[in-house]
Amino acid sequence: MNGNIRSNPVAHAEVLRRRAEDRIRAGTLPLQAPDRSWAGRGTGGTCGVCGLPIEATGPEYDLEFGSHAIPVFVRFHRVCLAVWELLRRGE
Repeated sequence: MNGNIRSNPVAHAEVLRRRAEDRIRAGTLPLQAPDRSWAGRGTGGTCGVCGLPIEATGPEYDLEFGSHAIPVFVRFHRVCLAVWELLRRGE
């Protein structure tokens, strides 16, 4: 994402929302509620919404889906998780 988008919070949220919607449609981002979730320091892993690394200087939110079958783990930045939650709730 370029600096101009990040300096405009509304435009940034719209870009993230479109990326999340694309990933949900592609089946790479679950839309159901997670079975488990936890947070910690960023590990450098890739965010499930924006595709950027989650730096150790910020929090990382980890969600587990399908814990009774083969689990799927998705990492999020804080704002990316908020965008995903709004989509999940139909907002």
